[in-house]
Amino acid sequence: PKPFVRVDEQDNVTYHCDYCDKVTITDVKLYRHMRQHTGDGRIFRCRHCDKSHKSLVIWSKHMMTHRNEKHFICDTCGQAFNSYVSLYNHREIHDPSRLFVCTVCGENFKNKVCMKLHEDRHNDFKPHTCPECGKSFHSKTLLYKHRASHNKTYVCATCGKAFSHSHNLKVHEYLHTGEKPYRCKHCGKGFAQLASLQCHYKRSQSTCNRVSRG
Repeated sequence: PKPFVRVDEQDNVTYHCDYCDKVTITDVKLYRHMRQHTGDGRIFRCRHCDKSHKSLVIWSKHMMTHRNEKHFICDTCGQAFNSYVSLYNHREIHDPSRLFVCTVCGENFKNKVCMKLHEDRHNDFKPHTCPECGKSFHSKTLLYKHRASHNKTYVCATCGKAFSHSHNLKVHEYLHTGEKPYRCKHCGKGFAQLASLQCHYKRSQSTCNRVSRG
């Protein structure tokens, strides 16, 4: 018989005597107990790698080196885990009652949101319509990409607003990024548009007509 270490679902460690039903919470206590069965000449062997030790204390420390090894195997898919808790949580993905199933094709999803987006494709639900050609899409992102494909149309990737010139789009994007490349030479105030800087100069009655891009 061999003594062994057991790790339960809460990762609590207990030491078990194979000669009797004695269980201890420390290796030292088990060592003292097992001397009743074996005396001091007992050889302790590892169940995982077959290494042997004359000292129960050393054997116990060696056994703990196997704690991070993945000895808990899923009997459904074969994936291995280093604790029963991890294995238990993993098994939920194999439980049909915990999955969201598409009513059209039967595909499984881990959450309801993903399943709903998937089912919308089956139902051909396309609420986002292109104002230029009338084509519809499942999401705003797809619509924005489509609108960019129209000739001479530059579409903002943030809000979907379209422009006929790339310069106008760039100026518009400053509203989203907060960038203000046009700055007053006198007070340092920044503006997203050149026209706004020029109005600032007029209001401040500045004689400087030079514009700085920075």
